[in-house]
Amino acid sequence: MDPFIEKKFYTYDIPYQEHFSGYFESVFIGWFPFFKIASSSANTKGIKKSKEILLEEARSLDPIYNKIQATDSVIYFHNKDYPGNSEILAHGQEISWNEIKVKAGFNNYSEIYKALRTSIGSYSKAFAQPELEGKLEAFLENKNIWQPGEGSFDPLTLKKIYHSFKGLGKSNIIIEDEFFQTKKEINLDLITIEEFMLEIQGQYYYLYDRNKSLLFVAEWDSFFFLICSSAEIVRNIIPHSGFEGFYADSTTMHGWEHTCMY
Repeated sequence: MDPFIEKKFYTYDIPYQEHFSGYFESVFIGWFPFFKIASSSANTKGIKKSKEILLEEARSLDPIYNKIQATDSVIYFHNKDYPGNSEILAHGQEISWNEIKVKAGFNNYSEIYKALRTSIGSYSKAFAQPELEGKLEAFLENKNIWQPGEGSFDPLTLKKIYHSFKGLGKSNIIIEDEFFQTKKEINLDLITIEEFMLEIQGQYYYLYDRNKSLLFVAEWDSFFFLICSSAEIVRNIIPHSGFEGFYADSTTMHGWEHTCMY
């Protein structure tokens, strides 16, 4: 299957290796990073990019919520205290998932991922893990660590992607939005990391070189992204870039955290 012809850069139904079979031989699941802000010693109360608030409060912050009928359900609203992209790029210090796992006492990375997904309300009641969410939140607040946002490339990941493309001599990059409505080419030799970040701005989910040999894919409700390429290229960029995550095997697919205890 050629994902570029069929416009299918992500799959929910089958393993990633099977989906990209015949085009990319290696898929790496990269995690969006936790981070601290080096210039701040303030306690990070409300460590999530989006916070839970009641509908009444949401209406006071944005009139658009007046269109929603009264409900007791929480609304997920952008946390105004969450650091901006420029601040993260300039002062963000990445905290590894391994450090979170060890110091917060999680058994595996799957538990961290379940905690993150629970924190944004993306699980049904049957899959939600409030105990894991509480454990993660308490640790992060105590250590002044911000949790990653979901569904878009963050500044620290974009910095790694920028250097990955350039390190491979791949400066002409194509970026496309989630629904394939906008597509444009940028030359990394002509722009800075900051300008590259501004080009993406959370709008673009698919980034690849002109020769279509290296593809980065974000998914709108996930705290991870895919790196798809030849085994040689993936093996080359992972240790040099600092991407953290794991290689997909023949069974790894969306919802991997429920079946594989990484």
